[in-house]
Amino acid sequence: MYTYPDIDDRLTMDLINKVSVSNYWEESEKDVLAIIRHHLESLDRPADFLDLGSGMGRLLPFFAPLVNTLTAAEPDPLRYTGTAAAAGKLREDFPEKKICTVCGDITSVTPETGAPDSGIFHAVMNSHVIQHIPMSVTEQMMQGLRERTAEGSFLFMTTTYCSGPEDRYSMEYFLDGIRTSERITRAKFEEVFGKTGILPVAFYTPETIKKLAGKYGFEILQIYGYHFSPEDEIREEFGETHAPAVSNPDPAKTDRRQENLTDAEDINALTVEMDRIRNENGLLQRARDVLYVLRRTEKK
Repeated sequence: MYTYPDIDDRLTMDLINKVSVSNYWEESEKDVLAIIRHHLESLDRPADFLDLGSGMGRLLPFFAPLVNTLTAAEPDPLRYTGTAAAAGKLREDFPEKKICTVCGDITSVTPETGAPDSGIFHAVMNSHVIQHIPMSVTEQMMQGLRERTAEGSFLFMTTTYCSGPEDRYSMEYFLDGIRTSERITRAKFEEVFGKTGILPVAFYTPETIKKLAGKYGFEILQIYGYHFSPEDEIREEFGETHAPAVSNPDPAKTDRRQENLTDAEDINALTVEMDRIRNENGLLQRARDVLYVLRRTEKK
């Protein structure tokens, strides 16, 4: 049985409260949801939709009006209670829709437990999941998605961002009541996975995601960086040296000039733009998170 190590999202909320100015964190996510809405509405018909790793069910009210059927899967039994409660309310609001919940991972999602009768989803949300699990577990998840999607299906994946040249790993925990972020190796990341109170975080480069997607029959359609923070703050968290001396600008005023490529052919060029984006005062910002819009190209 999997238990999400950040009980009550204490570590995550501490980070948000530290880096977010006003309601910027929430407003930034609205941009991401608008992109997802656009792609869902581009489909020929409302999607049979899966929220894989639905947590407390926070995003379900956004998806419900946009889709044909809605399935939410969450492996942590405690967090699943939130998903179940949210789904219960949505069944009242949308009595004509099939809305199902599954306490389990992708292997638990079947036509018997909640998937469409065909067993195929037209779109899948995977929100901030892969950054907290070992790559071996991510690959098992991707294989499960390969079996439950078809050519043309969307996979919306949000995760933490790394400009490269290599993936990074850290672990977060409270030390004497203070949130602490420690740079670690991949081996240490896998060692602490599943330990309560220690949140492992993987920062994958766009190239890593591109290779992962291709291995399981998906391609990147779009990359969108969000949750920008002053570069010196992020450098300090990662223990990077030679951090530029910049003040703490208001991320809400960031000039969002990044190119959201439709084909993502030039990942390196896009990475540079996401890694160096300036606010109205010309101060450097860096994306903390990224949305990857993937589409299934492989035929079943």
